[in-house]
Amino acid sequence: MAGIYFHIPFCKTRCSYCDFFSSVSEEYIPKIIEAEIKELEFKKEYLNCETIETIYFGGGTPSFISENNIQQLLNSVYKNFKVCDNPEITIEVNPDDISSQKANSFFSFGINRVSMGTQSFNDDILKFLNRRHNSKQALKSIGILKQSGFKNISIDLIYGIPNLNNYEWEKTIDTALQLNIQHISAYHLSFEKGTKIHQQLKTKEIFALQDDDSVNQYNLLCKKLKNNSFEHYEISNFSLPEFNSKHNSSYWEGKKYGGIGPSSHSFNGNSRQWNVSDIEKYIKGVISNKGYFTKENLSLNQKYNEYILTRLRTNKGVSDKEILVNFGENILNHFLTEIKLLTNSNKVILTNNNNYSISEENWFISDGIIAQLCKI
Repeated sequence: MAGIYFHIPFCKTRCSYCDFFSSVSEEYIPKIIEAEIKELEFKKEYLNCETIETIYFGGGTPSFISENNIQQLLNSVYKNFKVCDNPEITIEVNPDDISSQKANSFFSFGINRVSMGTQSFNDDILKFLNRRHNSKQALKSIGILKQSGFKNISIDLIYGIPNLNNYEWEKTIDTALQLNIQHISAYHLSFEKGTKIHQQLKTKEIFALQDDDSVNQYNLLCKKLKNNSFEHYEISNFSLPEFNSKHNSSYWEGKKYGGIGPSSHSFNGNSRQWNVSDIEKYIKGVISNKGYFTKENLSLNQKYNEYILTRLRTNKGVSDKEILVNFGENILNHFLTEIKLLTNSNKVILTNNNNYSISEENWFISDGIIAQLCKI
C-alpha cells in the first residue's frame, strides 16, 4: 500500500509565517496540472505499482485552483494506479475559498476528508498572521462542509504566537471543540528565515513568546483535548477515535508515498526523492523527464535514523524487535545503550505494547531526545 501527495503551489497571498514553496502567479496553473499528471505516470515505477490507499492534496492552497483541476489530478491516479476500496482522500482548504458549490464538487469527486487552515478564532491574531479570512468565515465554512456531507474534518491551529495569552488561546481551543469536528492539528509558531515574521523578530517589532508560556499553551491544549476524547497520536495531531490521518500516519509508519509537484518529496523504502522548488524548472524537467528531482539512496544507518525520527513522533513509539529485524544487532546495541539513559531519566517510557515512546509531557522537547538515539 502507498500514498500519493499532490503539491498545489499556489496561494492568493502569502501568510507572514509561511516558508512553504508557493506562488501567487495563476498563469502557471494549467501547465502545472499538465506536468503533475505526467509526473504521476513516472511514479508508477518508483512505487513499484503499489496499490494506493491515501491521496492528499496539499500546498500552497489546493482550494485556490478550480474544482476541474482537482478532478483531473484525481482521475489521473485512478488511471495510472490500482486504488483500494474506500481510500482516504484529503484536500487542504482555506476558509475564504469554500462555497457550497466547491464543497459539493469535492464531495462528489470522492474526497472524504478536509483539512482547513483555520489557525485561530481570534481576528486580531488572524490579521497578525496575514490570514485572508476572519473567524466568522471559518465558522461558516465548516458549516458548509458539514452540509455538503463531510464527516471527517480537520482544522489547523497555531499557538506560541507573540501576544497570544493563555485566555485567548483557551477560547480558540473551546471554539474548536464546540464545532464537533474530528481532528485538530496544532503547531507552535516558528520564525523561519525569509518570512515576514522572522524579519519582524529581527527588527524587534515583535518578540517571541517565553518558553514557559509556550509550554503552558501546549499543556493546556493537551489537557483540554484529552478531556474531550481526543487521542494525542502524534506530536502535533489529535483525533477522535478512528479519525487519525491515514495519509500522514503513513509517513510516520515508513510506508511508501509518491510526491507530485514542485518541492514535493517521495519515499519507496530504499530511497528518497525531492523535486526542485521552482515552477519553471519543474515544468521543463517533467516534460523532458530529466533534472526535476534529486535522489538519495539510503544507507542502513539512514534508514534506522528515519525510523527513529518518524516513529518517535507518535504515541506508538519504536520496537527493539523491529530494530533487530530491520537494522541488525549492531544498531540494536546502539539503540539499547542510548534508550537506557532516556528511560532512566523518564524522557522515554515503555508502553503496554513493550514499545518505547516519548512521554507526552516531553514531546515538546522531542528533537533532542530523538537526536540522542540517531546513529551517525
